[in-house]
Amino acid sequence: MGKQPPTAQIDPIRLQIEELQKELRPRRPLAERIMESCPLMTAACGLIGGLILQRQFNISFLFWASVLSILCLTVLCVSGFLNKRQKAVFLLWFIFLAAIPFGGARLRLFQSPRPNDIRKRISNFPSLASLGGKILTEPRLEDRSQWVFGRTQWTQRGASFLLQIDEALTSDGWEPACGIVYATISEPVKSLHGGDRIRFHGILNRPRPADNPGMFDGKKYFENQGIFCMANIPALESIVLHKPDTRSRWLRLPERFRGWVFEKLDAFGGELKECSDLPETLLLGQRSNLDMKTRAAFQKTGLAHYISLSGMHVGILSGIFWWLGRAAGLEKRKRAALCILLIGLYAVVVPPRAPTMRAVFLAEFVFLSIMIRRRPQPMNTLALTALILLLIRPCELFQAGWQLSYSTVLGILLFYEPLQGKLLRPLSMYPQAVDLLFRLPAGGVLWSILQSSLKLLAVGLSAWLGGAGIMLWHFGILTPLSAVWTVFVFPLVFLILLSGFLKLLLVPLLPTLAAISSVWLDLLSDLFIRIVTAVADLDLLVFRIGRMGLWVILLYYLWLLGVYFLPQRKKVRSFWAVAGAIGIIFAFSAGRLHRAFVKELTLTCLSVGHGLAVLAEMPKGETLLFDCGSISVKNPGGRILVPFLQHRGIGSLDTVILSHGDLDHYNGLPEVLASVPVHSIYVNPGFLRRAEISPSARQMLSIF
Repeated sequence: MGKQPPTAQIDPIRLQIEELQKELRPRRPLAERIMESCPLMTAACGLIGGLILQRQFNISFLFWASVLSILCLTVLCVSGFLNKRQKAVFLLWFIFLAAIPFGGARLRLFQSPRPNDIRKRISNFPSLASLGGKILTEPRLEDRSQWVFGRTQWTQRGASFLLQIDEALTSDGWEPACGIVYATISEPVKSLHGGDRIRFHGILNRPRPADNPGMFDGKKYFENQGIFCMANIPALESIVLHKPDTRSRWLRLPERFRGWVFEKLDAFGGELKECSDLPETLLLGQRSNLDMKTRAAFQKTGLAHYISLSGMHVGILSGIFWWLGRAAGLEKRKRAALCILLIGLYAVVVPPRAPTMRAVFLAEFVFLSIMIRRRPQPMNTLALTALILLLIRPCELFQAGWQLSYSTVLGILLFYEPLQGKLLRPLSMYPQAVDLLFRLPAGGVLWSILQSSLKLLAVGLSAWLGGAGIMLWHFGILTPLSAVWTVFVFPLVFLILLSGFLKLLLVPLLPTLAAISSVWLDLLSDLFIRIVTAVADLDLLVFRIGRMGLWVILLYYLWLLGVYFLPQRKKVRSFWAVAGAIGIIFAFSAGRLHRAFVKELTLTCLSVGHGLAVLAEMPKGETLLFDCGSISVKNPGGRILVPFLQHRGIGSLDTVILSHGDLDHYNGLPEVLASVPVHSIYVNPGFLRRAEISPSARQMLSIF
C-alpha cells in the first residue's frame, strides 16, 4: 500500500473554514499591530524619507535641528491629553516624523566636508598634489579578462586602492588633511599592502560622471561611498613607503584569510576551464570572473540574483552550520553562537555589497534572537538592518543593489503567504488526483517535491513583484518567467553551494575527498551554465522596455500596496488589482511601442574617446550600429555600448557595419555580440586585407 495523502493539508472544506475564521477574527487597530510586530518599520520609512528629501533639496543642518526640536516640544505638550489608543497612533507618527530629520541630518553630515578635507584643495580640473596617508585596502590589480581585446592595450595593467589621507604638502610644508582618495597607478604594485603609510606625488581630480545614457556613473558611485577625490600616481617612483605600522599586520588578516579561502576553493579544480570560475561566483561573490556571455545569460533569464550573494546563499550556509552544530551535539543556543561566529567570518571573505550585508545582518539577528530566547519578527528585523546600513552608509539607498535587495525581501514578506495559498489551492480542489499520486511507488517523494516547488515558485513570484519596478527603473527590462527559471535551476544551485562549502571544509582535512568533490563541482557548474545559456537563447517573455519615467514606477508600487492592504473579499480589491494591472501593462507597452514605431531617423554618436560608435534607429524600428570601438576607453563594449542598448530597450541589432580594420573601430563588438543578437555584420575588403597582417582583426573575424 502507498502512503496515504495528508488530507489535513488538502481538505477544501478545512481551507474554506480557515479563511472564514480569518475574516471573522476581530481585527485590532493597525497602530497596535505595527507596534507589536514591526515598530522599527516606521523609523526606517522616516529615515528613508529624510534621505530622499535631503538628496533632492540639499536642506541645511539647522533646519533639520529645528524640525526635530519642534517635534519634541509637540510631544511634551500633547502626550498628556491622549488615551492609550491615541498614544499608540501618536507614538508611531512621532517615530516616523522624528526619523525624517535624522535621515536628512545624517546625509548632510555625510556629504559635508571637514575644514581640512582634501576635496576643498582640488578644483574641477586635474591638479598636481603631494599627499600622505594610510592604505585602507589591499591594492587590486586591474582585471581585463572581461574584455576580449584587453590584452591588446599597450598600457601595463595597473592597480588601485583606497587611501585615508592625513597630510598634504602646501607652501608652508606638510599640514594635516583628511578624506578618502581612490588612488590608481599604471603598473602592478607588490610592495604595498593594506595598512602601509605612504607619501606620493600625483594628479588629483574629481570622479567623472557618465558620458553616455545607461553608462555606469562613476561620480555617483564614488560619492555614495564617501569618496570625492581621485589620485592618479604616474609610477612607483612617485611613492615613498614609510615603515609599516605594527598594527597593519592585523589589518592584513582579513585579506590573508580571504586569499586562503580562494586558494582552497581552487585547489584540485579547473578541469573544465569554461566553468571553473562559477563556484567562486556563487560562493564568494566574485562576479568579475564570469565571461560576458554567461553574465548576459543570467541577466536575460532574470537569474542574476544567483550570482549576487544574497539571502539564499547565506540561508544555505546557515543551514549547513546549524546542521554541523547539531551533529556535534551542541544545544540550541550554542549552535546559534557558532553560526554567528562562522557567518561573521564568511562576511569577512565576501565583498561587502548591500544584498550580502543585508543577508548577513538578518542571519545574525535571527541567531541572536535564538540565543536570547526571543521570537524573531522578520519585518522588524528587516527594518533594523536597513536602519543600521543606512546610518553607516546613507547614500547606499540610491544604489540599485540596495533597492533591489530590500524590495525583493519586502515582496517576499508581504506576498509569499497569499501566493502560496493560491498556488496550493488547486491541490485541494482535486483530492482524487492527489490520492492517485500517492498510490505511485514514490508518491510521498513526488508530493514533497511538488509542494516544495510550488512554495519556491511563490517565493520567486513574490520577490519578482517586489523588485520588478526597480529592475525596470535601473535596467529597463522585465523577465516575468524568472520565478519559473528560479524553481527549475534551484536544485543545481543548492548542490553547487553545498558541494563548495563542504569542499572548503574537506581541503585541509581530507584532500583526496576534496579532489573528488572538485570534479563533481566542475560538472555541476558546467551543467548549470549550459542550462542558463540554453534558457537565455529561448528568449521567452523577455521585455526590453528601456528606461521608464519615475511616475510609472511609483504607480506600479502604489498599485502593489493597494492590492495588499485593501480588504479581502471586497469587489474594490479585485477591481483595483485587474484595472491596475491593465493600466501598468498599457503604460509599459506604450513606451515600448513609441520607441519601436517612431517615424523619424535617430542617430546617436556615443562618446567613446579615440574611436567611433554610432547607433542609427530607423523609422520602422530597425537598428544599425556603425563601428564600435575605442582605444582610450577600457572595455567600450561592456561599459558603453551594451548599457546604452539596455537603456534604450534595444534587444537586438539588425546590422553592424565595420568601416575598416583599425582596432579603435571594432574592439567593442565581441561584448555586444555576447549580449544581444546581431542579424548581419558587414565589412569591406580593406578589413579582410587587414586581417591577413593583424592578429586582432583576424581574431575579430573568427568571432563572427
